[in-house]
Parts: sequence; C-alpha cells; structure tokens
Amino acid sequence: MLLNYPEVSSVYIDLDESPEIGAAYSVFICPTILLFTFGKESIRESKFIILSNLEKNINRYLDLLS
Repeated sequence: MLLNYPEVSSVYIDLDESPEIGAAYSVFICPTILLFTFGKESIRESKFIILSNLEKNINRYLDLLS
C-alpha cells in the first residue's frame, strides 16, 4: 500500500531483534503500525488492521499537510 505514497517513509522493525525499540514506543503486539507526523504519533493500529481504514486515515493526514 505504501508504494502508492512516495512521500511516506517506512521502517520495518523486528521486535524479536530489537525489543528496546518496541518498549520505547509501547509496542508489545505484532503487527503494529505507527504513523508519525512532525515527530509525533498520529496513527496507531495493532493486531487486526483494516487496511481500508488505515489508507483513509493516511489520506486524511496527507490532505491536511498539503
């Protein structure tokens, strides 16, 4: 899905390899998606992620920023 949004950067973090990062962001369940705008968390989706809702929320933030 993120291929449709070149202005959005993404990072994959394996919590088994980097548990300290998960602890720093209070992520204890996989999968979890965090979206940050201007360094602050804007969206958090975990476990059962409805992609259509996630895409709608991403579009909403992109519209606000443009």
